[in-house]
Amino acid sequence: MKIISNEEKLIEYIKKPEIMTLLNYFEKQENPVILREIKNNFPSMRHLDQYLDRLISFEIIFRRNRRYYLHIPQLKAYPLVESWNKINQLAEETAKVTLISFLIQNYWQEKYPGTIAVDFNLPEITQIANEEYQLITVNVEKRNDFTIPNYFSFQTEDYPESFEQLEKLIGDVNQEFYFNQVSTVLDFVLKQKKPRRETIYSQSLIVTDLIQLDPVPKILVPVVDEIPDLPELDAELKKLSGDIRYFAIRRLMKILVPTLGFTYLIKKA
Repeated sequence: MKIISNEEKLIEYIKKPEIMTLLNYFEKQENPVILREIKNNFPSMRHLDQYLDRLISFEIIFRRNRRYYLHIPQLKAYPLVESWNKINQLAEETAKVTLISFLIQNYWQEKYPGTIAVDFNLPEITQIANEEYQLITVNVEKRNDFTIPNYFSFQTEDYPESFEQLEKLIGDVNQEFYFNQVSTVLDFVLKQKKPRRETIYSQSLIVTDLIQLDPVPKILVPVVDEIPDLPELDAELKKLSGDIRYFAIRRLMKILVPTLGFTYLIKKA
């Protein structure tokens, strides 16, 4: 179960492992449970009463007649969209990278207007940027794809084993400093020139299949110079209510990137 909300305090609160453990427990309960039963299932959980009260205040857990149960609405699949055929048709007529960059730049930051739990995976994006470039990875399941944006998204967590090669190369380098160094490499490669010398920064781009230096320097992911304008699709999406549009955008992304992640580069200047 994944909770989506425009309540930032709630999103921050449920990041605690104890809270997710509690929510997973409640999700499995077919009937409301009494406090004694909850405590029997979590005998070593400190602050259990406090956690329950806090979840009640967020209206995630409901308490009635001294019994507790999950109160949050749950979604099992993408909601139906009446105009989906029209939206999908317009999407099919648009180049993949054009459509992805349009959706991310124009709609991805919109928050779900409420709080809901979903029982299926939603696409997510990771990114790293400065004034010159923006490097974006779309992940359809988890952050499995071996990319620079995914790597930096793990900086406050343990790196998965699959990122060991990159961790040995650049370690916990400061993200801003790193990407400024990378931008210099990208400047050269976009002109089909090799950087003046090989560094850990150019190597990190090579091992993640972002660039090649031989036989000819080349960017290996799509490069977007301008954010596209798609007026027909934009008009159709704006007709949707905010909650429906939130999921429609992610459903489109799931179709566009059905398996492995997708990475592209925006050149801002």
